[in-house]
Amino acid sequence: MARRVTGLAPWQPTGKSLDVVQVALDLRGEWPLLVRRVLYVAYERGLYVDKGKGSYDAVGNVLGRARRAGLLPFDAVADTTERVHTEPYTGIGDFAATVRAAAQRYRLDRQAGQDRYLIAWSEHRGLKETLAGVADGYGVPFIPAGGYDATAVRYTEAASAVARRVPTVVLHLSDLDTHGGQITDLVRRDLAALHRDLGGRQAAPEVVKIALTPAQAEQAYPGRDRYFGIQVDALPTPQLRAILRQAITDRTDQAVLDAVLEREQAERQAVMASVEGWRP
Repeated sequence: MARRVTGLAPWQPTGKSLDVVQVALDLRGEWPLLVRRVLYVAYERGLYVDKGKGSYDAVGNVLGRARRAGLLPFDAVADTTERVHTEPYTGIGDFAATVRAAAQRYRLDRQAGQDRYLIAWSEHRGLKETLAGVADGYGVPFIPAGGYDATAVRYTEAASAVARRVPTVVLHLSDLDTHGGQITDLVRRDLAALHRDLGGRQAAPEVVKIALTPAQAEQAYPGRDRYFGIQVDALPTPQLRAILRQAITDRTDQAVLDAVLEREQAERQAVMASVEGWRP
């Protein structure tokens, strides 16, 4: 087994490795990236013949070398390792600054008053950086699930749906393949069953697959003979964001949202004025 490169190591990628680095650079608006997100885009660009472990490891190695060589920032790629630590304040002044920063982020429930509650849900964790910001602008939670592994999340969302006074609609994004269809179907069936078993009185959560469809795949990669098998996170970023934004706005009363945003702005200014005068 070859020894792993350590430290900061110069490296000049060529050929396929250089193309993989370019994929990561093209996706800079989504940093930090999961290796799989880069792999899927690289695959659709014809850089790899499969999306298996060998290709995954190869992409991971390229991204690691590129970061050590200064071709990519270290935080351009997501790391599942966590640093568990409660950050201390340097003093009362530091705490006061934190309070003022929190006041600037004051916000209301942007779905308040709507006739349904929306949730955006992705089969892939790698779309978090791509789509979470779009959903957040409308107050829509984004769930970057991991394939079939979302049992606890489905239970939590079913329980929350039971407690709501309006119907819940899940906007689901999954691959254009057998597994993608099965995952969307599982989310639909499990949410309905859990909602029922938890005593839900109104309609079970509706699950709508908003991507990936054959038409969307053809728009992204025109001229192909076959589109079945394309991963949803292989779509270009602008197209993915447009799909989710359209799905949300189609189901949102803009006048109601505007009223909430106006009230939010007024209350934020009041909160900021209140804490701005606090000087310890």
